Parts: sequence; structure tokens; C-alpha cells
Amino acid sequence: MKAKTLSLTSLNPSQLTAPNRLCWMAQRCLAASLLIGLARQGGAQTYSLTNIWQATNGAPGANLATGDVNRGLAYSVVSNQVFVCNKGVTGSGTTPAIDVFHGTTGTLVGNVNVSSLSGGTFRLDQVAVADDGVLYGANLSTTVASNPYKIYRWQNWADSAPATAFSGDPTGGTAAGTRMGDNIAITGSGVNTVILTPVESGTTPTTNVVLFSTLDGTNFTATLVSIVGLPALTSGNGPAFGAAFYTNNTFLFKPSGASIYLVQFPANFAGQASVTATVLLTNSFAGNNVLLSYNPTAKQNEFHLCFELQ
Repeated sequence: MKAKTLSLTSLNPSQLTAPNRLCWMAQRCLAASLLIGLARQGGAQTYSLTNIWQATNGAPGANLATGDVNRGLAYSVVSNQVFVCNKGVTGSGTTPAIDVFHGTTGTLVGNVNVSSLSGGTFRLDQVAVADDGVLYGANLSTTVASNPYKIYRWQNWADSAPATAFSGDPTGGTAAGTRMGDNIAITGSGVNTVILTPVESGTTPTTNVVLFSTLDGTNFTATLVSIVGLPALTSGNGPAFGAAFYTNNTFLFKPSGASIYLVQFPANFAGQASVTATVLLTNSFAGNNVLLSYNPTAKQNEFHLCFELQ
């Protein structure tokens, strides 16, 4: 099995070979930039990206590994750091880790303390950074009704332990056997922080996501969102698929092998148990890509796709 490489560069699907299944995204562009016409109508432009640095598995002190153990990645604009999540090489998801790399040099800065994490099918699967630099992590639960979905919050990545921002069944018991935690998206900061997690049934995406909101910046409550206008999705479209906040209470939704959908949710969703969201636009873009990131400050409102080869 080939070594897995964490690389700050553009990703060309034709140049990727299995098992390099994890592709990385950060503001410095760890992905293939693509304009899809949601932000502007007109011809797409091609950007040439340059590799800044890379880190291979086996790097001293890091937890990069082959296979599917490296599950999530996030970039902090505030600290210029890249956070890489490892669900655990041993222990069936009970030995997680988060590595911290310098965003400019690729130097390993340290490791986040995750010793207090518990529960879930995997204790840690995804990481995300809010606009204020606060680090969040979430477990993976294949049955949220009986094995709580958890979101953790590190005010500073060097904290001795995280706060538990949410723990429970975000669907309110409405969907038995629901799986959550394969992807996560975040926007805002402080009391305006909003987190999005897709909902799956086994390995099949559903027409539901969950939005998490907060009144104090630390403790979050869940709102179940039902998306109207999505086609029937199959097991080939999951379990991991792309989701990223866009603008004006909308988000981008990209099941693997399916189109990209621009979905609008109610601006007043916070505090409600459930709401309905609507598909506004659809862009046909097939392919086995599962990670999605939108940069609202980038030139011409570009967003980034990451490709996964099975």
C-alpha cells in the first residue's frame, strides 16, 4: 500500500491513484478549484495552483497513515494552522488524534489533547474551525438514537480538554438507526456559529441534515432540516458527501456521484425542532467527489471540490 501524503496543492483527479483516498482542503487550496455558475453565470476559469508543502505518513510525531484512518481536515485563518483528524489506527476508533501543522511551512506544531473523548462508533471523525479560530470536532455514530452524536469544542487547540458542545440524538428520535458524523460544515463565530451535519441511513444519504445553533457560543441545540426537491439517493451516493455553507442562509449539498444542489433554509431556524429547506439551484457535476469547501472571500466566489477515488 502506498504512503498517504498530506499536500498543500491543487488536485488533478487524473493524477491520483488508489489508495490515496483522502484529499485535503484548506484556504490555501488543497483542492481543485471549480466555478460552477452558482456564484456567477459565465464561463468557468481554470486556476493553476502550486504545491506549498507536503507531509507523508510516518512523519515523526504525526498520525498520518494509510487506509481510511485520516478522516477530517480543517484550516484556521486565525492561526494559519492545518488540523488533521485521525480516527485511530488501532482500537477500532477508540484511539483518535488531531495533528496540527503550520499552514505555511508544513511543520508539525503539536497534537490536540483528545484523551477525554468517549462514545460513538468512532470517538472522533471530523474537525472544523469557526471564523474566530475555535476548533470543533465530532464523532461518528452509526446509530445516534442509542449511541449519541457528539460535538466537541476547543477554545484553543492547546486546551487540556474540550468542552462538549452537543451530545445526543440530533434528530429527536425521529429516525431510528440514523448515521451521522461522516462530514461536517461550519460558519460564523461566537454566538453566531452554525454547524451542519448530514444525516444518513446506513451508507445511504437522506434528504435531511441537522443545523446546530448556540445562544452562548459553547452549548449547541439541534434543528432537523428536511430538504424538498432532492432526487432519490442511493447507497452509491454515500456515506460521505459534500456539504458547505454558502451565502444568505444557504448551503451546498453534494452527494457522491450526484449533482450539486444549492439549498436554502429558514433564517429563523434556531430554536426550532425541525424546519423545511428548499433546493434553489442544481448543477450537474457527476463523479466520485465527496468533500466540498466554499470560500466567500476568494476571487469570484470560487469553491473547492475534493476528489476521492475508490
